[in-house]
Amino acid sequence: MGTSVKVVTLSAFYMEFYALMWDMRWLMLLSLVLVVADLWYGISKARRRKEEVRISRAIRRTLIKIGDYICVIILATVLGKAIGQPLGIDYSIMAVCCMCLACYCELESVISNYCECKGVHYHISLWSLAKGLAGIKSKDLQEVIENSIIEENKENEKD
Repeated sequence: MGTSVKVVTLSAFYMEFYALMWDMRWLMLLSLVLVVADLWYGISKARRRKEEVRISRAIRRTLIKIGDYICVIILATVLGKAIGQPLGIDYSIMAVCCMCLACYCELESVISNYCECKGVHYHISLWSLAKGLAGIKSKDLQEVIENSIIEENKENEKD
């Protein structure tokens, strides 16, 4: 295979990959914002507990999280192109679904760190709230919130 054919093939692949990543730029920004918020509130929580804050460790963990989220976006986008598009599913839908799951985990961490740094010693479960809002359970929203708080208090008592 000639050099020019390789260059053209790689150029076409690179341009398509660049276009996919351009389409996913807002998901990347969302993950960056969540990771920075988690870093900020995590440091605040550690200072409130009067724990030693090692900035190098915090930055290293933050960079690893950012890399993980970029890998999730790339993996979901490529899976969407390879599997979803032949089945009639847009690749961006698969990427958004995967990122929603990843962002849910990160948002739980942000909320937990935020509550702890503000002195609130219970954690509101986003999953319980989502089920209550979606009507999966036939309870009132207030009851769902109370149950999620009670569940967290029970977990804290076990520790």
